[in-house]
Amino acid sequence: MATLKQIRRRIRSVQSTRQITKAMEMVAAAKLRKAQVRAAAVEPYALALREALDRLSASGSLGGHPLLERRPEGRTLLCVVGSDRGLCGGFNAGVTRLAEQRLAALGPQRVRLQPVGGRVARYFAYRGWDFADAAVAAGDQVDPATVGR
Repeated sequence: MATLKQIRRRIRSVQSTRQITKAMEMVAAAKLRKAQVRAAAVEPYALALREALDRLSASGSLGGHPLLERRPEGRTLLCVVGSDRGLCGGFNAGVTRLAEQRLAALGPQRVRLQPVGGRVARYFAYRGWDFADAAVAAGDQVDPATVGR
């Protein structure tokens, strides 16, 4: 049976862990809010771009432009986005589970895999998937130069 001193030490340990977890939760919530604000700021641009592309494709002024031609389906690029670090195991597990289902449905021969995030990259590398490169450690701020590569 545990002594009173051991019980008190355990209580302090749990309280300390609770404080650390609460602080980490507050930091994550602040980062999420910032990301949501940035995503909302891009929405008008995305809508305007979609409208411009719709008008351009409807006008037929591009005629036989190669990007507007219908082509037979070839390989599919599956971009799997997860986190770089832990503390969100349920999220990463859900992402990889859905990706595995999608890969099975499409057939491994018809898919090129592009992992984004360290956890997802390690998951698929461990399972023997071949991919050219993974976007790892992108952080909170994404540089437009790295997105296009």
